Amino acid sequence: MVTQPTKARTALARYGGAVVIAVAATTSVNAPAQAAPLDLTCTGNIEHVFDEPLSAGGSSNGTTQGSLVNCLSPNGSWPALNSAKITSSFRAKSAPDANPCSLQLTLSRVAGTFTWNTGEVSDYVGSVNTDPRQGVVEINFKVKNGPLSGDTGTVAPVVARTNADCLTVGLRTLDLEAFQIVFQ
Repeated sequence: MVTQPTKARTALARYGGAVVIAVAATTSVNAPAQAAPLDLTCTGNIEHVFDEPLSAGGSSNGTTQGSLVNCLSPNGSWPALNSAKITSSFRAKSAPDANPCSLQLTLSRVAGTFTWNTGEVSDYVGSVNTDPRQGVVEINFKVKNGPLSGDTGTVAPVVARTNADCLTVGLRTLDLEAFQIVFQ
């Protein structure tokens, strides 16, 4: 029997203007468990653009553009999916007592598409939480239709870059670089 995740750990560290967000979950296993099949894994880069600069305790809508590359299908179910373009929209909220440049925030109402190298499209919905006071720190989504329909996905670890003037004008852009995305 597999119990629910018991802990989630987060590490936020600054390296020359970049913030590394590491998400690690631990699970207790009391008996043999069967893992969900790993359908696809890719490397990605994505840029979030906020409609209004995000300030402490503030909120803003935004859009996302990015790409997935070097996709592999460990279980062989999706060998033709090699790359994708990513687009989405979202609603962001910053922690009330933290500068949003520290990336303690949540993204809700995330809705987007993966446009695959095959020309096929997958719609998805998801959420992002990097504020440990708001629950488990995670970046996840669910594919609604098209290739990988029904799969859930997770993203980690993430190297994040904010706009250079974030401390003075607020969070306007957030780039997530070289992340690993897993569909299962």
